[in-house]
Amino acid sequence: MPSDSPRDSGKVAPPSALRVRVPAAARPLLTALLLLAVAFLAARSLNYLSTVRPGPDAGVYSAIGMQLLDGKALYRDTMDAKPPVVYLLNAAALGIGGRSFHAVRRLERLGAIAGACLVFFIVLTVFGRRSLAAVASAGYALTVFSDSVFEEGNVTEEYAIVFVHREVV
Repeated sequence: MPSDSPRDSGKVAPPSALRVRVPAAARPLLTALLLLAVAFLAARSLNYLSTVRPGPDAGVYSAIGMQLLDGKALYRDTMDAKPPVVYLLNAAALGIGGRSFHAVRRLERLGAIAGACLVFFIVLTVFGRRSLAAVASAGYALTVFSDSVFEEGNVTEEYAIVFVHREVV
């Protein structure tokens, strides 16, 4: 008995026929679950627990952040030729996290989570596909926040990329 199905006729099904239809009521839950998975992946992608030691720039930024917490004035009492945000972020992390470099690593993880979630929303807004947004943000977290890109971590580009993504949204 002949069938009108594209599978039986040798024709390729159009992409719309291959999409899984998610009920409208389940979409917010699906988005939340995908974001949770992406956030977990982003938090695990950093070199927080690795054997990679902080590099010289990371040490300078955190040392200046510590000096700011001790009351020194930036560019008067302590100096490095970078814009102030990286020092202020390090000072905030060290102030909140107990003056340990692990506090800076936790700030990096929050930045990775924020960046991955922002990529998720950018891709979701542009293409309207949650699956594509999840894959893009997971790829972002695994590549951008790996120690092969930002090496020892706590570098200016690592923080700047999150602000750039925020401006796109």
